[in-house]
Amino acid sequence: MYKIYLLPVTIILLTACNDPRPGPEPDPMPDPVTPPTDPDPTPCEIDTADYGCISLERFNALKGELLAEYEADPAYNRHFYGRETGLAEAWSNIRLVRGDDTRPGAGVKIGMIDDGIDLTHPGLAGANVIERFYGDATKESSTSYDPDILPFSHGTAVVSTILANGQFTDNYYNFHGNAPAAQVNIFTVPIPNGVPKFHNEISDIIKIAHTEDIRILNISISSLDRADEPKPLNTVIQSSKIEAYKQTDYEDKIIIVTGAGNDSYPHPSTSAALPHFVPELTGHYVAAVATHEDGTIGNLSNHCGLAAEWCIAAPTDGKPILYSGLEDGETVQSIYISRGTSTSTAYISGSLALIQQMFRDQLSSQELVERLFATADKTGLFADSAIYGQGLVDLDAATSPVGDLRVALTGTASALLNDTQANLGPAFGDSLSQGLAGQEVATFDNLNAPFFLSLSTLYRTRALSTPAALYRPGFTGPGAPVEFIDNGLGGHSTHLSLAGNIIAVNVPHKRFSLRTYASLTQPDKPSIAGADLAWKTPFIPLSLRVGSLFEQGSVLGTRPYGAWGDVNTAINYLSLTGHVTRHGWSLNADLQLGYAVPSLQSAGMIDRISPLVTSTFDISATRQLAGKHHIRLSVSQPLRIESGNATLTVPTGRRKNGTVMMQQLRTGLTPSGRQIDLATRLRGAFRRIDYDLAAAYSLNPVHQSTAQNELRVQFSLQASY
Repeated sequence: MYKIYLLPVTIILLTACNDPRPGPEPDPMPDPVTPPTDPDPTPCEIDTADYGCISLERFNALKGELLAEYEADPAYNRHFYGRETGLAEAWSNIRLVRGDDTRPGAGVKIGMIDDGIDLTHPGLAGANVIERFYGDATKESSTSYDPDILPFSHGTAVVSTILANGQFTDNYYNFHGNAPAAQVNIFTVPIPNGVPKFHNEISDIIKIAHTEDIRILNISISSLDRADEPKPLNTVIQSSKIEAYKQTDYEDKIIIVTGAGNDSYPHPSTSAALPHFVPELTGHYVAAVATHEDGTIGNLSNHCGLAAEWCIAAPTDGKPILYSGLEDGETVQSIYISRGTSTSTAYISGSLALIQQMFRDQLSSQELVERLFATADKTGLFADSAIYGQGLVDLDAATSPVGDLRVALTGTASALLNDTQANLGPAFGDSLSQGLAGQEVATFDNLNAPFFLSLSTLYRTRALSTPAALYRPGFTGPGAPVEFIDNGLGGHSTHLSLAGNIIAVNVPHKRFSLRTYASLTQPDKPSIAGADLAWKTPFIPLSLRVGSLFEQGSVLGTRPYGAWGDVNTAINYLSLTGHVTRHGWSLNADLQLGYAVPSLQSAGMIDRISPLVTSTFDISATRQLAGKHHIRLSVSQPLRIESGNATLTVPTGRRKNGTVMMQQLRTGLTPSGRQIDLATRLRGAFRRIDYDLAAAYSLNPVHQSTAQNELRVQFSLQASY
């Protein structure tokens, strides 16, 4: 006799709930001959403030929407410098990761030594600027310029590269600064004969900058010489400046950003090449050159030359800047075009501010500079370090992960984020989601920059645990000498449901029965082995079973990977089984209590899991109807944790010295609800056609009190010939 499926198992998922509370999506039932796998979750590859942890594909789609928004803004799309440096991409990265209402540069302070800023210029309306004055410098406005000294505001032009609001005018040259929400602290100094003087004040400026947590100091001024022409250093740069720039008394230095100079030389000015003469400045000193839209070096810009190691290019030759000055005795506030390295210097300062903002100010100054250099475009023209130094600034790359993200563990160990996942067994329900709600975990890229995820993205709860009534029996029945227990659909409400298919050997002796069992090897299924002893009471229809099993690499069906560590679990369980027949009904009851003791096998975020008390039960009534028809009614509870807790140590960020900050967390492992399955099953045959109809109504699916109740219906037909 042969059997053929006329209609495969069909599962209809219905929702029946008086309370429209959100719950997990039910997993579709697989074909009965195929062991189920957890539904593939949406890949968690990068965390966002407003969308949670999403796939890189989804991130890029959202990023594309933001880019379209920027490209629709004439103050952005008309200018090449943003496109050439991935500026809108960086803004989009920051908005997605830090929140959609986060403005570029917000929370970052930039220091600037210059001749002042005309804060009455409409293009700086709303700018966050704090002014300090040194010597005989005074507050600038459009009426304060001396035509015999400097008839325009150099500081206004420079700061506009960072802070311009893009709302000054609707003409072709209107533009945005690259970090418009940053705070700029302007240290205004005198400018006799157009040469700013600040050597006597620099120590005070550096001290104030450290006190007020200013990480970047923009000096868009360079000496008027060539670094490759031998001169005594102190005749070009005052010793007081050099000592101040060294910042000997500070562990984390302020980044000094300066221009390469505007003399079209193959080497920069001495001030831009200062680390060549004073090695102590290496790591927190940056020189900037300017390039045209086509990537060629600017007409006025010096080359990086012997400063190539700490020099970088910005495409600012031809970039618009705000102008405030005198023309024919009349005050003018307008927009001009930049041709020198003062603007490229400011652009690099704003770029560093964006990197600082992206990583929550957790990178040291040296790491900010290293990231700026490491992610710069070094292809094509920009491979010539004699001209472009480290290459052309690339803000998209600088604010994106470099290489694979890793989860730091205690000590120097780490694990790949892509390898880190814990697939929670249904017994845990929503316990971790409740206990770890809102908790972040920091991951780190190849340059040790932090990217933050919700800890919940590193574990996932399985969908609705299959009610026992929908379970299809294995190949042999209980009590056979060799028993095949098919847990393919996970429907058993016993501790043996922790594994997939199991081979068991039964050895009966009078009222006793010894059973040993082991799971068959299956991908992504826990490996278990164990034994139990059953005793049938002589006077009442009850059986007592005492057993012990061992899970390798899992705890109650939860398999941790990667940074979670490795765990084995020993489980002792007690089962009380009863069977009676009354009035044509066969009544069965099975109650199990367990005591699981997890043991950590390798280091990970899991510090400790306490012993866990578990429970499960199944009560059923079966009756033969007319002919070959049978009905079964049941109420059951899948395996559930009744008590227990876990302690984790989770990386939450880093300090500027590179030390990873670890936080210890303690969470209960008891879920908020209790899944109860009410089920009916009808089986029978009409001639050569067998049918099987089952329905189960689940309360609190996956032991979640907030989940919607669910109805599952299963129907199949078989034909024999």
